[in-house]
Amino acid sequence: MARATIARSTASLAGVELATQAANSADDMQFQNNGAQLLYVDNGSGSAVNVTIPMSTDKHGRTGQKVVSVPAGDQSFIGPFDAELYNQGGFVHVDFSVSTDILVGVLSLQS
Repeated sequence: MARATIARSTASLAGVELATQAANSADDMQFQNNGAQLLYVDNGSGSAVNVTIPMSTDKHGRTGQKVVSVPAGDQSFIGPFDAELYNQGGFVHVDFSVSTDILVGVLSLQS
């Protein structure tokens, strides 16, 4: 199944209202990345959520993943994401251990 795409909000001197949406752990998610994006996770659930960001295969064939735990009731910005390490077809893939009461958004520091 195709990953759900997280919409980006672009920061400016005039300010920005960050668009958020419900996390989707069933289909997993992705967002477009040029290296200047931050992933926002608002954990409104009663337990921690693990946010897993798979890395793309590097020039030596290595792969890996970054796992960030966001505690219950907390909010976190994760990133930025180096395009060479994280982009897969221009997108960063994001997997959530749970999605109930989790909101996500992407803040772009440049367009």
